Amino acid sequence: MISVLLSLLWLFPLFWGPSKFVGTASLSALLSRPENNAGLPSSSQATLKNNNTKKNLRMSLKLALISAVALSSSPQIGASSPNVQIKTDAAAIAFGVNADAVIQRTSAKNLTVSDHLHVTGDLSVKGDLQVDGDIIFQGQSVGALLANLATAPANRTYSSCSDMYFAFQGNIADGVYTVHVLGQEIEVYCDMKNGGWTRVINVLSTTPQNDYVDEDAVNDGETASTEMYKLSDAVINEMAALAGKKDFLYICGDEVEFVSRTTNDGNWTSLRNQGGYIIDRDVDGRYDCTADRQNYIFADYIVSGYSGAPLHDDEDCTTGIHTDFGEGSTNTGCYMANGNGWAEPASVWVGGQFAVNRAISNCATDTYSCEYSTHFDRLYDEITRR
Repeated sequence: MISVLLSLLWLFPLFWGPSKFVGTASLSALLSRPENNAGLPSSSQATLKNNNTKKNLRMSLKLALISAVALSSSPQIGASSPNVQIKTDAAAIAFGVNADAVIQRTSAKNLTVSDHLHVTGDLSVKGDLQVDGDIIFQGQSVGALLANLATAPANRTYSSCSDMYFAFQGNIADGVYTVHVLGQEIEVYCDMKNGGWTRVINVLSTTPQNDYVDEDAVNDGETASTEMYKLSDAVINEMAALAGKKDFLYICGDEVEFVSRTTNDGNWTSLRNQGGYIIDRDVDGRYDCTADRQNYIFADYIVSGYSGAPLHDDEDCTTGIHTDFGEGSTNTGCYMANGNGWAEPASVWVGGQFAVNRAISNCATDTYSCEYSTHFDRLYDEITRR
């Protein structure tokens, strides 16, 4: 009777992909190195967070390794068999007609996988998991991530996602990272695919507007797209200053715009009636309309003397595309005229010059508006707030 206890909360689907792993590495050893954790959330375990889906890349598919595994024959294992007991010191499982995909025991609590390991759930390993191919976790290459970590600048901190984007030369995935601003260690969500944008405000469609009209941080520590939160105005402005741009990327519903201010050094404010707000409706780098409507943080609806005044000759600031943010009313979310009106989700992002240029490039084909779903990410519903 073959034996060695392997506790499986069922054996995950294994599919073998074409990419090549960069060497072999111990996740726990590599992620525990201080220089590799400089921009990553700290944890007592080797944990990569993806708070956008509220899952931990802790790889916990519950491969609770007490030993490793081998099959010298071909028994039938069904879903009604949650535990498999195999006793042999030469433990290995071979898959395929030619037995060319193998999980092998290499020491008392270590496994080696002969090829690529695809994980669609969570995977938790006690000991080291050596993979001669790559680990594909929820569609992302862990091998590529580890290669980035191994070459990350040592013993430094980052002030924004833009700062981190350039430190890693763009070879870094979207996700939750740790930044240091004004002496604070803050976890933030980063959109790296579009050049290093830091989400500093996240408003749900159900969020009362008064909840985000606040200079201070709200729901401090949250990073998930499903939660309402904002960083303090002081942190937002320091982050923007260090990134070198105060063109704030504003998304209401599916509409993307730039927002800035002509007063107070362009600093962001989350208070109403502060003045100086202007909006670039089509994200071409040229601001179109004033946005100082009274009783709002900003709004570009045409109100004589306050908002909706054109900033160049070929802009009429029609109310057909105007937005309202932070109204003093019982409405929720934000308002977008060419969307669903009120109760749209909203977010505000800080980026550097490269991210701003990337956004302008993304929207270059539009002359009237720019939609996130078609120009920034086709996985809009998964990546943002809904």
